[in-house]
Amino acid sequence: MAFRDTKTLQRSICTVAIYYTLIYFPLVLIFCCARVLLPGMEGDSDRIMPAMAVYLTEHIGMGWLAGLLVAAPFA
Repeated sequence: MAFRDTKTLQRSICTVAIYYTLIYFPLVLIFCCARVLLPGMEGDSDRIMPAMAVYLTEHIGMGWLAGLLVAAPFA
C-alpha cells in the first residue's frame, strides 16, 4: 500500500485495528457462549457454527433461517 505520509499510515492502521476489534470480538463472545449452550462440541469445533444456527432456529419453526445464518459470511 502507498500512503501520502506517516500520519495517514498510522490513522489507517488504527482504523483497521478498531474495525477488526469491533467485528471479531463479538464473534469470540458468541462462540464462547456456544460452548455453554452446546456442551460436548470441543472435539468437533468446525461444526459449532452450523450446530448453533440450527439450535437457535429449530424452536421458532424457521429452519431455513439457519441456512441463511451459515451462508451469510460467504456472501
